[in-house]
Amino acid sequence: MTTGLTKRATCPDCKNFSLQRGRDSYGCFVCGAKWVVNWRKDRRVKRTIVSRFAAGQPTSTAPKAA
Repeated sequence: MTTGLTKRATCPDCKNFSLQRGRDSYGCFVCGAKWVVNWRKDRRVKRTIVSRFAAGQPTSTAPKAA
C-alpha cells in the first residue's frame, strides 16, 4: 500500500520520487516539474501541476489570455 507522503511526493509527469519545496509544493529534480497538493492530509491526494520544463525552458500550464 502506498502512503500519502509517497503519493504527494511522486512526480505526476515522470513518476520519480521528488522533493518537497514548501508546505504543499513539490518540485521534481529529474524533469523540473513543479506541483502543489491539497493541504489536508486526511483527504485524497490531489496533485496540480503549476509549471513544467520543456527543452530546458520553463513553461507555465496556466491558460493564456486571448
